[in-house]
Amino acid sequence: EVASSWDDAVSFTHGVNRHGEPHLHDHLILPAVARAETSINDARSLFAHALTADAVYRASLRSLVQSYAGYRVWRSPSGREGVEGMDEGWLALWGGHWSERGSKVLWRRDEIRERWRDQARSVELFGEMRSPALRDGVDPHPYRASLYGDRWPTRRDIVRAVADGVRDGIRGDDVAAVVDRSFPELRHDRGLRERPISLYEAWERGPIQSRVLVRESGLSRDSSSRAEMRERGGVALERDELQRESR
Repeated sequence: EVASSWDDAVSFTHGVNRHGEPHLHDHLILPAVARAETSINDARSLFAHALTADAVYRASLRSLVQSYAGYRVWRSPSGREGVEGMDEGWLALWGGHWSERGSKVLWRRDEIRERWRDQARSVELFGEMRSPALRDGVDPHPYRASLYGDRWPTRRDIVRAVADGVRDGIRGDDVAAVVDRSFPELRHDRGLRERPISLYEAWERGPIQSRVLVRESGLSRDSSSRAEMRERGGVALERDELQRESR
């Protein structure tokens, strides 16, 4: 296989879903034909990496929200993201309406803010989910759980496991650096046909090496630094204001 280059890929960010509920997510559009290629891309390679791409995206999002907004976002053992200080009542109020796709609506900022204020008056606060303790590096439990069932994991499986294993998030480039330094023989593996290694080897080598490398990268956070970021401003959330209005 020959690696392709998608220099013209386009992405854009949405902050709400079709129902006007808070839902931070990104869309990525890839061209059917990569640069300097004469045939369309094999969709099998994209789908083979779909779970890994999702894990890396969510790990990056956890890290970036904490860096720019000052709110800790962490991944639970079940794979659910939690926001420190977020009452469970907001999740019940804005549950996603997965059974109803809804129609596309172009929301204006003032419209969506007024809509959220109206909805906040009916919120029932249940209390916050308990945040787990801060941990440097890769937690071996979710790391190994992510690989469980893959008897012969490949590089993309290990990348997914590392992204899932860093509880408070890690940027995509750092995930690749951790994996490539822990498994140098897989550094150049790409595409659909990546070479496999044994599950035992992936379990034993990954968490120990990755924990050291992530700590060296300075990716851990402490509560005081997060509080300072919130006080300095940044991309501030209106959560506190909405909670006050709902009481």
